[in-house]
Amino acid sequence: MPNLRRLAWPIVVSLAAGSLTVIVATVSVAKEIGGIPSLTAVLVISTGVFGAVIARGLLNLLRVKEVEARGFALGVASHGIGTARAFQVSDEMGAFAELGMGLNGVFTAFVVTGLVASFIALALTRFERDQPALRAQCRQRSR
Repeated sequence: MPNLRRLAWPIVVSLAAGSLTVIVATVSVAKEIGGIPSLTAVLVISTGVFGAVIARGLLNLLRVKEVEARGFALGVASHGIGTARAFQVSDEMGAFAELGMGLNGVFTAFVVTGLVASFIALALTRFERDQPALRAQCRQRSR
């Protein structure tokens, strides 16, 4: 796992929004929290294609037989591309994929923006707490 502290903030935010659908990720989340919309779009589309390609084999390996569970998993993990693939199998699987994609989009949008807001609040709190000590250090260095 890469050291996230060394990555630039817009890249970290773009990665965080990567589990959303393209429209929600790029327009609603990545722009609002300071990410790079084009990077987020590439990550989301890559995730969707990868998930749609390996989903059948992985779900068979995990012995998931229910159409509802397979569709929901495709929608959550592979977004619009997975949902399209689910509709190729059956209308029922596609409906559950749509449900999974929608719920994932709403949940992740709130979680990602909430986490980013929490990180910003934490950073500001630490900065305000450490500000007198930083000022004292600056005064000592200037003498």
